[in-house]
Amino acid sequence: MTGSRGARLLRRACCIAIAAAAALTAGATAAQAHAFLVSSDPADGSVLAVAPTQLTLRLSEAVVLPATRVTLTDHEQHAVTLGAPTASEAAAKEDPAPEPQAGSAPLVPAPAVEEEPPMTLVVPVLSGMAKGSYRLTVDTLSADDMHRTTAVVVFGVGERVVAAGRTEPPVPLDQALLRWLALLGLAAALGHLLFDRLADGFPAVQSAVRRTRRPVVGILLVAALACAALPLVQAMGSAVPVGTLLAGSYGPRVALRALGLVLLAVAVARPRWCGVRLSGGLAVAGLLATATGTALLGHAGVPPVGPVRLGSDIIHVVATATWLGGVAMVAVLAWAVRRGWVDSTDVRPVVRRFALPATTCVVAMVVTGLVLASSSVASVDAALLTTYGRTLLLKVGLVGLAALLGWRHFRWARQHTGGRPPWTTVLEAGLLGGSLAMAALLSSGQPATTPELSSAGDVVASVAVDTNAADLAEHVVVQPNQPGTNIAVVQVLDSRRPAPPRPTAVTVEWRDAAGRRTVAQGEPLPENGWSIPVRFESPGAVSLRIVVQRPGLPDAVSSASWVVGGAAAPPATMVSRAPVGPLLQVVSAVLAVLALVGGLTLLVRRRPTRGTSAPAPAEHFGASGPPVEHERVERGERDRASV
Repeated sequence: MTGSRGARLLRRACCIAIAAAAALTAGATAAQAHAFLVSSDPADGSVLAVAPTQLTLRLSEAVVLPATRVTLTDHEQHAVTLGAPTASEAAAKEDPAPEPQAGSAPLVPAPAVEEEPPMTLVVPVLSGMAKGSYRLTVDTLSADDMHRTTAVVVFGVGERVVAAGRTEPPVPLDQALLRWLALLGLAAALGHLLFDRLADGFPAVQSAVRRTRRPVVGILLVAALACAALPLVQAMGSAVPVGTLLAGSYGPRVALRALGLVLLAVAVARPRWCGVRLSGGLAVAGLLATATGTALLGHAGVPPVGPVRLGSDIIHVVATATWLGGVAMVAVLAWAVRRGWVDSTDVRPVVRRFALPATTCVVAMVVTGLVLASSSVASVDAALLTTYGRTLLLKVGLVGLAALLGWRHFRWARQHTGGRPPWTTVLEAGLLGGSLAMAALLSSGQPATTPELSSAGDVVASVAVDTNAADLAEHVVVQPNQPGTNIAVVQVLDSRRPAPPRPTAVTVEWRDAAGRRTVAQGEPLPENGWSIPVRFESPGAVSLRIVVQRPGLPDAVSSASWVVGGAAAPPATMVSRAPVGPLLQVVSAVLAVLALVGGLTLLVRRRPTRGTSAPAPAEHFGASGPPVEHERVERGERDRASV
């Protein structure tokens, strides 16, 4: 395939992949990288004055309702009867607040109250609840990636309790194994196709590479079967029909990846009816379909599917699989040298040719890995304290060791005489296979982004708040600011001179995250103060609406956000709970620019200057070192001398 034809084919395949990704992600709604419990009512660690009549669960993304299990038990492990969970629209839509009067300020509640997550579940409580502690357990599936989500909430009714804290669902090892097989199939195909191209001009090496054709095709077919088996395993684990799981965009994503692996198998097998151009087209289309399907089935595929994250995931998958597949082929060639099927002097320049693609893959892995980590790890503590973070650190360690071994093997390839390929090529391939297994575990687990893992999610109870309405300045204090009965004191000061008549009535309306709205009338106090009884049902954010009535003037309406105390305290900090996402994004951008500048510099330095003879064709050069033809002449001279 010529360079121009290959470029045209690559552009067409890219357009097909982009169109397929757009079709699969059209109409998506906003969500996070993985479904988790954002908040609940009652909140974890909260103490309620009276037993709740319903439970409200706010999730970061849509979940499969038939696979959702909610249980509530008391301190004696007796189950409380609950109704079936139902998806609820935003409370504001169900019970809208009254329109403000003319001249009054609109109600602007706290962002935490009105910014509804993609799905809110409401579970009715059907039986009575006595005084004591209760444990609420939630188990469900994400609707987009079918990842399992679990959460535990502990609250008390008239009794103090200890919060359950962070919970992390176990990684399903069977699903991780199937994902790993799919990634291995992609790596085997890319390694075989790449080295079949790199071995041009070395018939013995190319013959050794093509001997792996049947095993690679077998691995690809096993990988395609693993893709098809993944939704079956997920359905069995959740007791939900397969058709329910495959509904929506999930089914086409599974089919896209399986189809890509089949296309790669045909490209590798290269039957008689498949010419060189068609085989190359199938290889490119299969690569893009497999990589795009893999990314869409992972955390990057959860809507809204951003082009940067999705593109980073696709490049990361392709780079990792290409590096692993190429190193595996180097290990195969090392074994062929030991068997006497090929000479090491033929293998050496082919390995040198692999140095440039391998380096490109490593750089791409680092840059895109930082981009992906910026949205999957909330803080340093998240990386150290969660299974997801520790798995990610282990993957980074394996990749680092493989890169060190790869440098050692490149130094061997730069030598021009003697020596078999080092046996550590097998170790490098094993390390990269382990990193691919870590990637499968990461794509099957829950990212370390839950609110308690970052200081950005900390909620501090309010002490006082100042608001303004018309010509009035208001100072609000609520004591003791706990669930139950409280007293709100509102100081109303007038800035107009001469002062208008004193207020005749002050009304406070508050609304909590569950949509409960209550209105109370204030009693006047000395020195422009008003006392209003307030009853909070649970800790967390509420919105206040203060209406001041004065004779001869329109009502002055102000709004403010308030945080009720009594929730669980933020977890202790081990190293740092500061968000690391922006820092990782900046580092990835800097590394990408440096890599681009370095690549352009290398390209300019290798271009011939005026007045010099053109170098030998590119296909007779390795990644570095003298021309391959020169090595052949030297080897021929040595053979004649030995004779």
